[in-house]
Amino acid sequence: MTIDATQFREYVILPALNALAAGGGIPTTTVAADLLMATAAVESALGTWLAQVNGPARGVFQVQPATLGGALAKASQGQHVALMGLMSSRPILDQIDGNLVLAAAVARLIYWQVPAPLPPHTEAGLWEYYKAYWNTPAGATTEAQFLTALKLTDIRF
Repeated sequence: MTIDATQFREYVILPALNALAAGGGIPTTTVAADLLMATAAVESALGTWLAQVNGPARGVFQVQPATLGGALAKASQGQHVALMGLMSSRPILDQIDGNLVLAAAVARLIYWQVPAPLPPHTEAGLWEYYKAYWNTPAGATTEAQFLTALKLTDIRF
């Protein structure tokens, strides 16, 4: 089961990006939105998995607890406030699997902290950026899997 891509963008991705733009100083761009759509598509088949099978990663973006901790440690005060506006009082790791907007905001924060600029708005650009900075060169995802996952999204080049 996947989440409808158009609704995922409208009700999850865009609210997360807008929250970070308003309070955290992270601009909302089409490339950022599409990178998040692609990441969710490949990591969880756009919502099929909320927790990694036989692993610690959580949510539709399959965020590793250590990656979450590192991103939060580097976040600015404004970014923390923006995230807090999306959260309940429970610890963030306990919310990342069920609070989709929070999960998208965390994923964008992680990508924001990458030292390289966002990629070109192409299949190859998104793939290379995702592979280098999310899945990592040692990660299991192949380019073919990534391109297949893109078909679950509403991304248009």
